[in-house]
Amino acid sequence: MGKITSFRKNTFSFYFLLFLLGVGANGFSQCPTVANTTQSFCDSQSPTVADLVATNNGGGVVWYDTAVSTTPLLASTPLESGEDYFADDNTGTCGVRQSVTVSIVSRPIRLLAAIILCQESVVSDLNLYIIGNNVKWYTTATGGSPLNPTDPISNGAYYASQTNPITGCETTRNVINVQILIVPPPTGNTIQVFCAANLPTVSNLVANGTNILWYTSQTSGFPLDPSIPLINGQIYFAESNIFPCASISRFQVTVTLNQPNNAGVSSVKSYCQSTISTQPSINLFNQLTGSPNSNGTWAGPIATSNGSLGTLNVSTLNSASSPYVFTYTVTNPPCPNASSTVTVNVIPQPTASVSVLPTTICANSPAAITFTGTPNSIVTYNINGATNQTITLNASGTATINNTFSANTVINIVSVATTGTPSCVNTTPSSVILTVLPLPTASVSVLPTTICANSPATITFTGTPNAIVTYNINGATNQTITLNATGTATINNTFSSNTVINIVSVATSGTPSCVNTTPSSVTLTVLPLPTASVSVLPTTICANSPATITFTGTPNSIVTYNINGATNQTITLNATGTATINNTFSANTVINIVNVATTGTPSCVNTTPSSVTLTVLPLPTASVSVLPTTICANSPATITFTGTPNAIVTYNINGATNQTITLNASGTATINNTFSANTVINIVSVATTGTPSCVNTTPSSVTLTVLPLPTASVSVLPTTICANSPATITFTGTPNAIVTYNINGATNQTITLNASGTATINNTFSANTVINIVSVATTGTPSCVNTTPSSVTLTVLPLPTAVLVYCQQPFVPIRQPQ
Repeated sequence: MGKITSFRKNTFSFYFLLFLLGVGANGFSQCPTVANTTQSFCDSQSPTVADLVATNNGGGVVWYDTAVSTTPLLASTPLESGEDYFADDNTGTCGVRQSVTVSIVSRPIRLLAAIILCQESVVSDLNLYIIGNNVKWYTTATGGSPLNPTDPISNGAYYASQTNPITGCETTRNVINVQILIVPPPTGNTIQVFCAANLPTVSNLVANGTNILWYTSQTSGFPLDPSIPLINGQIYFAESNIFPCASISRFQVTVTLNQPNNAGVSSVKSYCQSTISTQPSINLFNQLTGSPNSNGTWAGPIATSNGSLGTLNVSTLNSASSPYVFTYTVTNPPCPNASSTVTVNVIPQPTASVSVLPTTICANSPAAITFTGTPNSIVTYNINGATNQTITLNASGTATINNTFSANTVINIVSVATTGTPSCVNTTPSSVILTVLPLPTASVSVLPTTICANSPATITFTGTPNAIVTYNINGATNQTITLNATGTATINNTFSSNTVINIVSVATSGTPSCVNTTPSSVTLTVLPLPTASVSVLPTTICANSPATITFTGTPNSIVTYNINGATNQTITLNATGTATINNTFSANTVINIVNVATTGTPSCVNTTPSSVTLTVLPLPTASVSVLPTTICANSPATITFTGTPNAIVTYNINGATNQTITLNASGTATINNTFSANTVINIVSVATTGTPSCVNTTPSSVTLTVLPLPTASVSVLPTTICANSPATITFTGTPNAIVTYNINGATNQTITLNASGTATINNTFSANTVINIVSVATTGTPSCVNTTPSSVTLTVLPLPTAVLVYCQQPFVPIRQPQ
């Protein structure tokens, strides 16, 4: 069963496969086929999808724009050049579609929309302006017959089509507008003549036409620059131009350059009037310089002979009619006429005179020497007969020399000569005198030349008698003083500082007034009064302390001073202007400057007083006292310091460490204390509290006598006794002291120690006895009491007793101790 099922299944699969193969083979056999995969058209055909060619194999032909598109293209869809189109059958299930690439040939490409042709042309000439295959030309946009290549063309529109090289179809047409422009050649003179002197260029050539350009040949391609010089005998070609066309041919011109006319260079020929009558005739042509043409003619105020030579008789000429101008003219067109001249001058005798203004001057003042005469002549002259000099008169016939002169001066004219050729000379002499007055003089002196400030001096001016001296003092406002007939003038005055007397000028009183501005001066040395001041440092001191008196002032001056108005003394300041005195002072001191004097000559003294006060503070004082002066040990006493109010007292007790105490406004201070031994209170110093603090180190002291407390002790002998036996109580202590004591605390009693410091009491005692010292006191004043207790105990043994005892034993007597 399983095998049957497997066989059936395999058999079914085989038949199904055969079915599919049969269907597939039958389906693909109906798909269209494309024999020509590249299909070409002309734009004039307006091709559509319907124009595509494929073989219908029974399933129909449908075209698509891609290999997989499912939307078929309409038959009316215009074809696009360069695009691919894909063929399928009506079912669109052919699988791989065969494709066609379409090319559409358009109208030919024109290079220009409009052209201008500069000569007669034919249809084939238009091919230069179009790109295409097998181009055909028409005179209409559509229709009509194509033109023959040799047909002539005229102004108007021409249409070009091209032929599809594959199919032979003809495209639409492209238009070119054609204009025929034929420019005629220029006209004019074929031979053109110029003057070489004018340096003619191409721009000077002349031709009739439009926008003329010049060339060196009929066919040369580059026009000549208008600034290029023309060449004699050269042929030039003119061309007319109407953009963009040149004339169909060029006009030929031959250039001739004539050299300029040369009349030579003008010249001048001169003669002196004094020698003209003896001069021979001259040829004017020979007077010209350069290279004149010899075909010219002469014209002038006097007729000449020998044609272009121009022979002239000069002996008849004179200076009154001079100058004589003769003109030489050379003619040769087209160059302009050339002319030159020969001028004949007859020079009159030159003249010159000399004058001076002013005629009288002061020495070293300016004056103007003026020469007057023939314009432009050269005057030879000298000053005071010295070396000859020359000066040239200007075109107005004058020349001036401005100078200063220090003495009388004679200006001599030696001769005067003209400056041309020949030089005509007049040797007639003439002269003028300039009177020069000497300058006045003045000097100034002063006596004495050195003074002390505010001292008198005499200024003396010496110089030209009656002259007026302008001067100033220290450059201040100018003043004048007139010298007397002997030439002196004086000024007496006092002066407080250095004074410079400046002579500004000195002037004579006549006409002209001669002024000598040579400055001079004299200096009056005015020594300033010396100065001195006095100071003291410190300004306030304590009595017997040092202070420095300092004098300050003019270096090296001598200061006269006194102390508190006593005898005057002197001290000399050093080179820096100081001097000092060091001393100690015990009271207020006034240092008075009486005067100060310089040490030179003259010695200047300043008597202006000045002073300074040194304040001397008295030393403070202090003393010490103690009350009472004698005390018992450990008793109080009062130490009293008395002295300068508010002073600070430095003291010590028994030479121990220094201490201080300040006195009150009443000048006292106290110390209350108890003392156990003699005490010395030493004042070490006393000082004020202000500034400066004055300290008095004079020592003083006071002694407090401290009496020692008396002492006493008590003893008993024997220390142990039998009742009712005697014993001696002995008090030992300060001699003569009174000992207060009691027996067993009973009533106090006293006993006085003897001079040896002892006292005894002999007694019998029946019981233990305590002797108590209550106090011990001295007998003097003060009475010093020592209350320090002490005691001693006397041991008193009671007497023995006996007891009779009866026993059954044998009797043994009891013995009393021995």
